[in-house]
Amino acid sequence: MDDTSWSKQTSDKPLFDDLVWSRPINKKHRGSLLIVGGNQFSINAPSAAFGEALKQGVGSVTALLPDKTAKYFGSSKPPEVKFVSSSLSGSFGQEAFEPIKSYSQSSTATLLAGDFGKNSETHILIEKLATLTGRQVYCHDSLECFIKNPELLLDRDNTLLVFSYVQLQKYVIASGFDKPITSDINLVNLVELLQQFSRQHKCILLTRHGGYYLVVTNGVAVSTKIEADKDANNWFLVAAAAAVWWLQNPTKALQAISASLLQL
Repeated sequence: MDDTSWSKQTSDKPLFDDLVWSRPINKKHRGSLLIVGGNQFSINAPSAAFGEALKQGVGSVTALLPDKTAKYFGSSKPPEVKFVSSSLSGSFGQEAFEPIKSYSQSSTATLLAGDFGKNSETHILIEKLATLTGRQVYCHDSLECFIKNPELLLDRDNTLLVFSYVQLQKYVIASGFDKPITSDINLVNLVELLQQFSRQHKCILLTRHGGYYLVVTNGVAVSTKIEADKDANNWFLVAAAAAVWWLQNPTKALQAISASLLQL
């Protein structure tokens, strides 16, 4: 392995402090994030992502939810929350595509946060959303919609995939990669495999193994040691923070996403 292609950071030794100090002061220059997710049984994913995006200093954030989730808000719906058409099962219906497309095109980045459920109509919708241009971030069950066609995300430009380790394993197998990623692999070998894998695809990968987050793209990796008191498996928060830092540093994706992991 080429040591220069793997950088390592900890909370005591961050690699990209310059991005922290160069963040836009004016809210108008901090970018806009669209968060899509939820179904009639849960809005935990978009709600958690919404709060984290605000915490991370996004310029503006809009959450798009199926209209059957209105029951969670009563008369106190925040103005940043918008509703679109639901399917019969209470997730996103096909009619939601055009309004989501419109909001996405007017946003700096779009986060597919999760809680979409297993409805086939919703899965088809999410696949269509992947055909849109612009920065997109996928996490939680939004990734499950592409298991049979992983190349739709793996080879999409301007795409960050926030994988649980199990999801990463599924995608590597589904993609036809010739080397399995096992549960007992050590960090050095995992980084090397992900570097090889990332050279074959356009997306940015973010996952966790052991006590480290890994961000890998185009053969270059950054590992971040996770503090013992952190909830490292809360992928909604990880994805939202990464999305905010990336949209504010669009030409420094690897650095920005890695920097975000020390801000959780």
